[in-house]
Amino acid sequence: MEIFYYLVTIHIHNLIKKRGKQMKVKNVRAINKASLIANVDIEFEELGITIRECLVRDGKFGMWVTMPSKTYEKDGKKNYYDLVIWEKEKGKAFQDMVIPLIKKELESIENSDKIPF
Repeated sequence: MEIFYYLVTIHIHNLIKKRGKQMKVKNVRAINKASLIANVDIEFEELGITIRECLVRDGKFGMWVTMPSKTYEKDGKKNYYDLVIWEKEKGKAFQDMVIPLIKKELESIENSDKIPF
């Protein structure tokens, strides 16, 4: 199973690097609670893969996206296990490509009368 995730990660990285337009941000749900801005789905059209429940956060270093995770408790403390992980450089390329798409979607929600849920 790990080889599958590795191959998918490589393919997604190549899509981002060469053809970022193959990525879409869908189902934007504004949250605006502390650093949490929204919940989004990210679709990679060419692969036919959608990563659901990505969280958009904003802080002193700007906006970023976290991939879906599971929560678990260890020693009485809440922890998170990332379901999708990136190598550092590939993760940066992903963030650089997806953040402008998310900002565009958030602006369209702010400028519409549509309720975003």
